[in-house]
Amino acid sequence: MYKEIVKECDYEQIVRNTFEDDYELFEFYHFITGDKDKALNDTIEKIVNFKDEVPNASYEFFAVKDEGGTIGYFSVANNKILHSFGLELRYRTKQNLTDFVRLIKEQKVELCMLYSKNTRAINFLIKNGFVFQNEIEYESDKITILKY
Repeated sequence: MYKEIVKECDYEQIVRNTFEDDYELFEFYHFITGDKDKALNDTIEKIVNFKDEVPNASYEFFAVKDEGGTIGYFSVANNKILHSFGLELRYRTKQNLTDFVRLIKEQKVELCMLYSKNTRAINFLIKNGFVFQNEIEYESDKITILKY
């Protein structure tokens, strides 16, 4: 498994492919539940618009690949904030998840902010070395801040 920086024009398809079969995400964990298309569009919009909404921000989007092609992604803002991440459902084996976290940690991320409702992702990151730092209110939702 390896990572590769991706151009903005390719973000949308990679995110769609990553979460296409993850019905549990759209039913329970995404802050927009019950509407897969709306949730995917929102996730893509947040990724694509990050640079416009945060002046002077740096942003890198990495495709996660194996010999068969792209199997997931993660993005890092300002060289230290894990902004978004995902691995295709069929690739979520113990070894692949370990390799996926290794790729993320290679970028020397320090923080991750997730909607508090996304307990699956929060627990995954905590299990892999992140520590709960704080929970804040944001646009009538709660955001969990994890530190690495």
